[in-house]
Amino acid sequence: TSLSTHEDMRTAFMAEMKAENIKQFLYNFTRLPHLAGTEENMHLAQQIQAEWKKFGLDSVQLVHYDVLLSYPDDTKPNYISIIDEHGNKV
Repeated sequence: TSLSTHEDMRTAFMAEMKAENIKQFLYNFTRLPHLAGTEENMHLAQQIQAEWKKFGLDSVQLVHYDVLLSYPDDTKPNYISIIDEHGNKV
């Protein structure tokens, strides 16, 4: 029945909810830069897609869409400074 299928899925999901699994997922997710719209970001999306398929989800699709993004300019990096009441950098 669909109820037992849902229970089986819930049990499998809860079995994966271990600190070590979460730690490993976060490590894999954050170990390399993955700025939105880059090849690295696409690679990460494909890894997540493969993992979700391995978990048994029926359909896992990557959907392409265009967004307007501003990317960092390596020739003019941003910086932050603290200015005192006299206009001097602290």
